[in-house]
Amino acid sequence: MICTRERYARVPELFSLFYDSQEAALSHKYVDTIVADGDGTVYGPPVYGSSIVRLPQLNESPTYAPIIGWIRSGQVEDSFTRLFILITGNELQRTKQRFVKHIPKDARRAVVYVANGGAVLYYHDIKGKRYEDLNYRMNALAGGTTFPAELAEKVIETGLSFINKFYKQFSEDERLRGEVQQKDPAKYATILSKSQEHPHPFVREELITQDASQLPRIEVRTLDDVAITQITLYGVPYFYDTENADLQALKDVHAARVNFSIEINLKGVDKQLALKYLGINPHRSLALGDRPKENDKPLTTYSVMPFISVSREESMVPQDLMPLHIGKNMQGSATLIQALLDEDLTPGTKDSVIQTRLHTIVKQIQCAAAGVLK
Repeated sequence: MICTRERYARVPELFSLFYDSQEAALSHKYVDTIVADGDGTVYGPPVYGSSIVRLPQLNESPTYAPIIGWIRSGQVEDSFTRLFILITGNELQRTKQRFVKHIPKDARRAVVYVANGGAVLYYHDIKGKRYEDLNYRMNALAGGTTFPAELAEKVIETGLSFINKFYKQFSEDERLRGEVQQKDPAKYATILSKSQEHPHPFVREELITQDASQLPRIEVRTLDDVAITQITLYGVPYFYDTENADLQALKDVHAARVNFSIEINLKGVDKQLALKYLGINPHRSLALGDRPKENDKPLTTYSVMPFISVSREESMVPQDLMPLHIGKNMQGSATLIQALLDEDLTPGTKDSVIQTRLHTIVKQIQCAAAGVLK
């Protein structure tokens, strides 16, 4: 990212996150940026039990030490020349609990996090105090990134109908039950139990909740208890009715399938929006994600920025992204970030050299995983 005052005219606070003086800006011209998904990339995905859900934390992940090392490697006194951007479908409180609280306060200036699927953007000052970039919420997208009330109501009613459609068909269709059991055995028992104890259609009052242990549910994510940033449906497997005919019929929304949920935002609000808004230089950045066919897809098409896939299975990766696929979820992310640290590409390194070395690093990781020396 080329850091100039003109670049940050829209968000002047962000300029001071990295450079406290013009002298520092001249001596450290570039900010090297890692952009990463949350679940399955930086920290583990939710673990569902019979009645509770556990949300793995950053400090439990193999990415923890490499991420802190990456941030620290760009520290120049109180300024930072490297940036880590977390872009997640998680809502704010979960993002704080699982990620932000594990970043040392004095290093949080080098972290930007974008929650609710791209609807809100946060950063910290020198003391580690959090701020929302209100300009992003209001102006990153024409009309803002939050739902008009009437559209939100339509999405909730359509989501309720979609969840009831699945559970009714699951109860009646042995073929569908077999498919769920085969493709997602961990969730099968939960779905079976819920369908048996709840034979009648769900009503909205039963499903609208922020309780992560409840399945199915509809999370209506708000700011200040007013602005609706995202509506997420939980409890329907990723492979069920992938055309989402009812949801597709809704204008002005974007629905992304993510394992056991469907994240619904305004059209144009996705994981790429913040990168455009911040003016991230794709030549000096890379993205990490585990679901390039699903909600990470916008990260794969941000100009020429490389997308490194850490997907669990190759079937989850589009063919054109396979050359940069390393797999292994959080372990893959940790290996790559540590390799970048070991490479020690300084802020003055040319863009072309960074891209060449990145591809070489990925190739080395792939060969090591395959047991081939190269």
